[in-house]
Amino acid sequence: MSSRPLLLLFSLMFLLTACPPGGADDDDSAPTDDDDATDDDDATDDDDATDDDDATDDDDSAPESAWSTVGYGRSFGKCWGMCRWDILVEDDAFNIVVSNWDDSVLFTLATTLTADGEADLLSALAGVDVGTLDEVYGCPDCADGGAEYVSFQAGKGPTIQSNYEFGDPPPELQILDAAWDAMLLEATQCTFDFWLIEVECTPPT
Repeated sequence: MSSRPLLLLFSLMFLLTACPPGGADDDDSAPTDDDDATDDDDATDDDDATDDDDATDDDDSAPESAWSTVGYGRSFGKCWGMCRWDILVEDDAFNIVVSNWDDSVLFTLATTLTADGEADLLSALAGVDVGTLDEVYGCPDCADGGAEYVSFQAGKGPTIQSNYEFGDPPPELQILDAAWDAMLLEATQCTFDFWLIEVECTPPT
């Protein structure tokens, strides 16, 4: 009897012992391997709700203002026609009233700030330390030279107002003053080219 069949049988048994079927291998689906719920694809990894896409991370919007209501105005004494301009911005709602010296209203406009306009106003406000402002700078409207003011209010708190001569804001208010001036011109000219959302508007005469 030939020994060849016996050799083949022993070889086969050796291979089965060395390479058992099943077992934990690189391609297994065990819950502690590469595809498990706590590994590369887990809910607390790169795609988690507190990572790059969260609402308080890289995509944050412009910084919020501490003031819920801000205002600006200018006026001229001993004046005929348009003598007073008053703007009030509450959140993003914009209102302007133009009147003569006896408070007869000549022009009003109610609209909202554009996203760019709101961002620029917030940026200008961020550069002002309201607590350090004087109540009055120079001599507003002395010799009929005109006066300007800015005001700030947080919630239902007191209104803080600073007054200065027309065309001569203190250094700490120059950027904010320029923003108000641009908004006033856009509103009264009904141009709606940057600051304000377009609404029906007829320029005052």
